Amino acid sequence: MELILGLLRIIGILVLAVILLVLVVVLLVLFCPLRYKAVITRELSDPPKGFVRVTWLLHLLSVRVEFDEELDYRIRVLGFSLLKGKDDLASKNQGHGDAEEKASEKAPEKEPEKAPEKAPGKAFGKVPEEAEEKSSRQTTDKKTEESKAEESDQVTEHREDKFRRTIGERIAELLQKLADFIEKISSYPDMILEKVDEWQQKKEKWLKHFQDEQHRTAIKALFGTAGSVLMHIKPRRLKIDGRLGFDDPAVTGQVFGLIGMLMPLYGETIHLEAIFDEAVAEGRLEARGRIRIGTLIYLLIRVIGKKEVRRLITQVKQLRRHK
Repeated sequence: MELILGLLRIIGILVLAVILLVLVVVLLVLFCPLRYKAVITRELSDPPKGFVRVTWLLHLLSVRVEFDEELDYRIRVLGFSLLKGKDDLASKNQGHGDAEEKASEKAPEKEPEKAPEKAPGKAFGKVPEEAEEKSSRQTTDKKTEESKAEESDQVTEHREDKFRRTIGERIAELLQKLADFIEKISSYPDMILEKVDEWQQKKEKWLKHFQDEQHRTAIKALFGTAGSVLMHIKPRRLKIDGRLGFDDPAVTGQVFGLIGMLMPLYGETIHLEAIFDEAVAEGRLEARGRIRIGTLIYLLIRVIGKKEVRRLITQVKQLRRHK
């Protein structure tokens, strides 16, 4: 009895340890943030170069992607590299080259085959070469004559078939094509009207559903959640130094108008010179931030937990099914 109780106690301790371990892992995944850093530089007309790095739990997991004419990536866990971009490709190419060299070494060199010696012909009963050439020419001439005769017969038959078709048959075919064309044209207005009616009905359905007060509140909640997600994943530090411009000065002005909206968020860390007379994109961009998965899940659960949002989702699914 004591042995059974001891085994049960050990099993209970192991189960409790596993549950605690799973709980710790889940809490770490939910609340330990993913930290990211991106640095991109470009000089004159050279292609952009830089890197993007994502780390988790004090660099327990690290992912780094570099781009400088070629793309390179590296994934590390506890400091050990799991995947490498350029090194893996180089090792594969090297292995392929070694295999080819080994195959070439193993393959024995074949000696050139000697042409078989012609047996001397008998003095008597041998056909002369000139007679053979004449007979071959005669056979080829006969074959060409026969093929030409067959082609001429086919051409004559084709011409006879064409002449057999009378003018009345051709006129009847033309009239039939014209009638089919007129029938198609006459059906176009009805088809257009049907499409317009369908679009009008769909428009009325969508407007009827979205003019409801509950749906308006649901849409506001969705937009609010989207804004919260963007505010959470946005870089906490953004630094830009460079020159930017487009061929069209109007486009340059619109882009700098959008960039001006970032000034209240990042203060004086954005230094961009506007170029209005040429297309220019050079400088340095550095961004740092963090993303907490638990926060994103909380925002998603909060917005889905509202009745108005669930009702809107079901209505949209029903409308899409009845299309």
